[in-house]
Amino acid sequence: MSYSDSSFMTITRQLSRTIQAPRFFTVLAVALIAMTGCGYDSKMKSTMMEFDQGKFSAAATQIAPLLAEYSLQDANKDGKSDSPINGVVFYLDGGTIQQAAAQYPASLATYESVWNEISPYLVEKAETKVTEELAAAMTNQTIRTYRGTGVDRIMLNTYQSLNYFALGQPEKAAVELRRAQNWQADLVKKNQARIDADTKAFEESGKKNGYDANKSLDDPGFQASLNANYGTIREMRGYSNYEIPYATYLRAVNRFATGQFEQARTTFKRVAEMLPAPANADVLKDVEMAGNAANGQTPSQCVYVFVEAGRAPSLKELRLDIPLFIAGVPYVGAAFPLLEIHNEPSVTGFTVTAADAVANAALLTDMDAVVAQDFNQRLPGIIMATLVSSASKAAATYGLQQGMGNWGSIIGAVYQVGANSADLRCWLTLPKRVLWCRVNRPESGTISITMSDGKTIGPVQIPAATVTVIRVRTVNAGTDPAVMSFAIASPG
Repeated sequence: MSYSDSSFMTITRQLSRTIQAPRFFTVLAVALIAMTGCGYDSKMKSTMMEFDQGKFSAAATQIAPLLAEYSLQDANKDGKSDSPINGVVFYLDGGTIQQAAAQYPASLATYESVWNEISPYLVEKAETKVTEELAAAMTNQTIRTYRGTGVDRIMLNTYQSLNYFALGQPEKAAVELRRAQNWQADLVKKNQARIDADTKAFEESGKKNGYDANKSLDDPGFQASLNANYGTIREMRGYSNYEIPYATYLRAVNRFATGQFEQARTTFKRVAEMLPAPANADVLKDVEMAGNAANGQTPSQCVYVFVEAGRAPSLKELRLDIPLFIAGVPYVGAAFPLLEIHNEPSVTGFTVTAADAVANAALLTDMDAVVAQDFNQRLPGIIMATLVSSASKAAATYGLQQGMGNWGSIIGAVYQVGANSADLRCWLTLPKRVLWCRVNRPESGTISITMSDGKTIGPVQIPAATVTVIRVRTVNAGTDPAVMSFAIASPG
């Protein structure tokens, strides 16, 4: 059923009786507009300008005041039950930027604060709160506490492992990689059920007030608008079982470096199953190498090079008219988040020169696809929440108009503008893609990396270790990359 005349008018009469203070509602509406103008993307603008130019230290300086403003450490220290609403998303980007600036202890502490906030969701803590959902329905989704997407959670611990590797603590890095695997298993076990439950809760919330969101969803015009804007994104596919090859591959490399050869062989094999040809052929060589080592053959000293290029998708706002099938309020404008794919980065490949050998990079992880897959799964719930929220605000606005006349019309219009904004919070500094290759350490102990944009890294000194990892972060053309290099274990 849609809003019936009786149920809808009941809402408006209730609002009319309670609305007695125009000044109060004017202040509320103006406050909502102010809140909308200070969104995450807006606050991160100057930081991201530095990051996109490869000025990672400057970006770290820019984001420092935001980390202080949305401090997760203060929330924990004060014994609060919840972190600041936006703390997690600021800290995800903050930790990444600090890591790119080689501020590894700072990045480690920043990521650890995120882990402290979201780790309870891995075992027992509820993902949503009824009071938060009710408030979001009358304002917008940005007031919900950001708890991290599935991709956020896996990549948090993956990146934290890199901090520990850089600081010479491979045992702690291994713990982080296991945590990343646990998040992935948690998503397989519970994610769809959580999303379905949230979607159902919003649907039932709408029905309690006489609004059937499914009627809006079934409208041919609205469906056409959704397909026109989300069709390409909906066709993007990630990897099975929520896996991120980069995270799994790092786990395999760590196992190989620390002498867990059979476990490494199994994990390398899993990565090979995720990748298409010809990239999987390179991983199958790792499977063979680990198998030989498990059978007693002394492995060659290896160098793994990972290049993280570009930026993963971010979110922008999409405005659509929603048919509400309400007498007097047939349509309402609503704001939806739309995934925005960024342009190709300057680096689309690289080569590694080790003595007389030259190795070409292959694609290890398409992060565009990973993020899109996660977004697509959450999209039905996002649409349902937006529909119910928009219907609730339409009813409130109508009530203002009915109860306060011209005052209500003015305040209602301001309220709609202020409350009608999409939740655009997301981890902005993840890469668009991860490329990689492996070479044997040459006797000279040096290698060089030539990027497809012409930049050269090296010669890089490679220690006499079982495994050396070089991780490069590059964003756009003409920018200097960040380079992280570490040995995981020494021979013997």
